[in-house]
Amino acid sequence: MPSPVKKLLLILDTGHSSLCNQTAERFNSIASMMGLPWEAAARSITLVGPENLQAAGKCLALNQVSDQPACEARLGESAKTIEYWQIGAGDEGLIDQQVMDLVARLLGGGARPAGDKKKTGPPAKPAAPKPVVLKVGRETAGRHGKGVTTIFDTPLSESALKELGATLKSKCGTGGTVKDGRIEIQGDNRERVIAELTKLGYQVKRVGG
Repeated sequence: MPSPVKKLLLILDTGHSSLCNQTAERFNSIASMMGLPWEAAARSITLVGPENLQAAGKCLALNQVSDQPACEARLGESAKTIEYWQIGAGDEGLIDQQVMDLVARLLGGGARPAGDKKKTGPPAKPAAPKPVVLKVGRETAGRHGKGVTTIFDTPLSESALKELGATLKSKCGTGGTVKDGRIEIQGDNRERVIAELTKLGYQVKRVGG
């Protein structure tokens, strides 16, 4: 069965390539994990025209104060379709928060109005939808004393679940499997799994002893 065509998230670079590339990489990593049919690409504003904005599923600029004038000068009325964030130099820590907000809105079918001229300070936490929460536990019953760490109650697609399972096995340096909609990692690796999932932007709930 052919893979679905991915929609383009166009990140407009007006002079901060490092932040734009970091945002694109973070978005693509999380979108892949969650089976979201979107792919981000950072492009210089000098190489973008109104037709590129029309072809993209969504357009984004990282800093409203510095980016909006450049976008409007280059793209005219088309700049009204752009979503502006409030990330500047030294605000790299906000990227994960904003990317998770955007992914949650895309999963939920909602969107912040393009060209939203909200406050220039750090963005407020989104009210909806709720972030993805993964449960992490441990099972030993019926395993001849060899316990496994389990990750379950996930909303991820089968392919995304397998990719996440492969990542966790690699980080824990052990084997494991994906079956029945959950991931099993050999051994008691709960602390390492929780740490890695948190790095990937997930909220984690530890269950059991």
